[in-house]
Amino acid sequence: MKRIISTLIGLAIAAGFALTAFAADSPAQVTAHFGNDASTEINIAFTTKDQAISSLRYYPVKNEAAAQTARCTNSKSAGKLFHRAALTGLQPGTEYAYAIGEGDTAFKGTFKTAPARGNKGTFNFALLSDTQVNSADDAKALGANLQQVADGKYDFVFLAGDHTDTALDETQWEQLFANGGAFPQGGQNLFGSTAVAVVQGNHDNANFSGHYAVPAQAGKAVYAFDYGPATFIALNLESTVLSPVERNKQANFLRGAVKEARARGQWVMVGFHKSLYTGASHIVDADVIAARKFWGPLLAELDVDLVLQGHDHVYARGFVRADGNKAVDAPKGTAVASPDNAPLYVVAGHAGGLKWYSKENYAAGRGDPLVPGYAFLDVNSADDGSDEKKEQWIVGFKVSENTIAITTRASKYDVNAGKITTPGYTYDTLTITRRSAVVPPPQTGDVSDVLIPVLGVLMLAAAGVLLQLGRKRGEEI
Repeated sequence: MKRIISTLIGLAIAAGFALTAFAADSPAQVTAHFGNDASTEINIAFTTKDQAISSLRYYPVKNEAAAQTARCTNSKSAGKLFHRAALTGLQPGTEYAYAIGEGDTAFKGTFKTAPARGNKGTFNFALLSDTQVNSADDAKALGANLQQVADGKYDFVFLAGDHTDTALDETQWEQLFANGGAFPQGGQNLFGSTAVAVVQGNHDNANFSGHYAVPAQAGKAVYAFDYGPATFIALNLESTVLSPVERNKQANFLRGAVKEARARGQWVMVGFHKSLYTGASHIVDADVIAARKFWGPLLAELDVDLVLQGHDHVYARGFVRADGNKAVDAPKGTAVASPDNAPLYVVAGHAGGLKWYSKENYAAGRGDPLVPGYAFLDVNSADDGSDEKKEQWIVGFKVSENTIAITTRASKYDVNAGKITTPGYTYDTLTITRRSAVVPPPQTGDVSDVLIPVLGVLMLAAAGVLLQLGRKRGEEI
């Protein structure tokens, strides 16, 4: 009998089922999402098989004596209990530990609150998109990537939508957290140790099937928060497709949030799922075209700094003006000044689901602010055969008061080999400097490319000074 049970368990694990999620009914699928004020509020969501947990315990990592408890609410769905707890009155810029449940079945995790508003300290975050679990193989590849994010110790993670392939398929949600393969708990290791901010994708529903507790400041999953010298604004373009009223509501929310951020001297980063400017086939979708016509000029008018996107399963970036033209050349490995009224659009590739897209030949229609031939982009992984390399992506940002340094990494987990076959490597870097700050010299090319012109200018200036001294000396004689 024991051999039969052991065999069944082995087969289940091989198939990618998340058995550990329900071991002794311990809390599982745990997430920590920023609340309305990211510096003082965190919303915890988790599931149990049938155990009703009334509270959780939390405290600053360095001060367990200050432990508090928060009340949990729960509801039943998909054959399990879904729990939520709102942690408020937290200390800004502080790492917290929390425990859900008691004894051997307790779940223990950590998160970090945002700095107090007005703090301009440097921070880092990871941008991921399209984890899009659809199968056990997807989950295994995703687990390898999410474990790398967890190991990267980012302050938080921004998830740009499409968390699973089918929002109401609870098995897919289980595989998002418990992955199987060589990194069986990569998902839960990340979500249990790092705060997240999410947006709704077209494969999601508005309440994320109960797995994230997301603020709703101007509609479901529409919210803004400060983190150090940056303001993040999450829009929900999925809810605007058939509703001009909802679209205008979000546009007004965006205008107000940007105005407030500019008054505080913040960088402004706007995130949503479907990419307006991208490097692959979704660029011709009717709803993307409609969104680009409306949001592209508005984001340029508001002088947004970064637009964080997903959907197209390609890594791409470019500074784009309201008319669809590229504003400044920014090849790999360079530092550029942030141009006026031309946001940097970043498409985050995809983090998990084993699906890659290729470029599409297109012709822009009337009123579509799009130039031919992807000329608005500086980097497009589709040009480098990303649909053949089949790698996963992590886009990292280091944000200070005057610079944003972007480092994009790719790796490949081979589900047949059961291991990472292409170790993580740096695919792209870019540094953006505030217009008011000093821009460093170009980071590419031979040093003589910079020194020779500078020396030439200095020599001309010196010659001019000597000439003036000679003239003055002649006049004196």
